[in-house]
Amino acid sequence: MHFDENLDFGFANLKYNPDTFLEDYKANKSQAVVVKLLSNLGKKGVKNAISYCIRNSENSFAINENGELVTTKEILQEWGKNFSDNENSKEAWHLCFSIKERATQQNLEKLQASVSEVMQQNFFGYKYAMILHTHQNNPHIHIIVNKRNFLTNKKIHFKNKGDIKEFFSDIRDDFAYSLRARGLN
Repeated sequence: MHFDENLDFGFANLKYNPDTFLEDYKANKSQAVVVKLLSNLGKKGVKNAISYCIRNSENSFAINENGELVTTKEILQEWGKNFSDNENSKEAWHLCFSIKERATQQNLEKLQASVSEVMQQNFFGYKYAMILHTHQNNPHIHIIVNKRNFLTNKKIHFKNKGDIKEFFSDIRDDFAYSLRARGLN
């Protein structure tokens, strides 16, 4: 095979400079996003988690899956209808979405919009409470999600740990993508 030496493959237009690649990479590296499953909660744990999250927020309410402001009492009354009578039954997950950004009003709005988008994509048909926290170094949002889907009446269940790991990896990727789409690293 013969290549014409005069062909231009476009390599001259690449922005990659081998002499400055490492410095450029470090300067433009994305911040880490964090999505954690903090706990798998029973009935009492749900009440304690929501109460803790609201108590340590700047407001006295949570935001539900419909964007409505709700109190701990309202959440527990609504969700309690679906909870099992089995004392050991795990009814909800406590998740945390966190970013390493300053807690400006603009960044907090982007964080909240991104978390809402991720929840809609990955937890369609599930009730949840979202509570913003800014009292620590990294702004974060606590999510308490009712594990029973109100459309199918089925609980979240995974066959093995690999499936859980993949599920949360996808959520992290969705969260990072949503933040980037809103201009955050």
